[in-house]
Amino acid sequence: MKQAHHLRQIGDVLKTFGTNGELIVKIREDIPQTILKNREPVFIYMDGLSVPFYMKAVEPKGVNKLVVVFEDMETETLATELIGKQVYMVSKKSDIQPNGEFDVLIGFVAIDERHGELGMVKEIMDIPGNPCLVVNKQEQEVIIPLNEDLIISIDTQKQQIHLDIPDGLLDLFLE
Repeated sequence: MKQAHHLRQIGDVLKTFGTNGELIVKIREDIPQTILKNREPVFIYMDGLSVPFYMKAVEPKGVNKLVVVFEDMETETLATELIGKQVYMVSKKSDIQPNGEFDVLIGFVAIDERHGELGMVKEIMDIPGNPCLVVNKQEQEVIIPLNEDLIISIDTQKQQIHLDIPDGLLDLFLE
């Protein structure tokens, strides 16, 4: 049986650039642009499945942006299908930044058992011994301890983390 890979969001496809399939990809600030110089594929979710894309060409464009051409996506029409999609790479121990392995949860949707969808995980706060998720709910920043007792499940395919948040915790942040 093949082991499932943990995918880490590295950026977003912003728009096309030119007529030969070029795309502007905004890379997260904590991702070194050199990470994309290797020949490993990036992944983009299409119809709920992570689809590998190999980069044919990559060029820096300003701060935290790249012009990328993917193999077999060399027309503007094909490239347009990727606009607005998030770009992922397989997470490796050597890629992990100071926040540790929890960084793979950035971009996931946090869902509470009682309160429903809370919002997208924007960052991981690296508090020694108590990492926390930072989620925007109703335009308010909510900080949720990343404790194994609170995590019901993590669905990497749907990019969701299901939680059982104690009563009153959300009330501290939402008024």
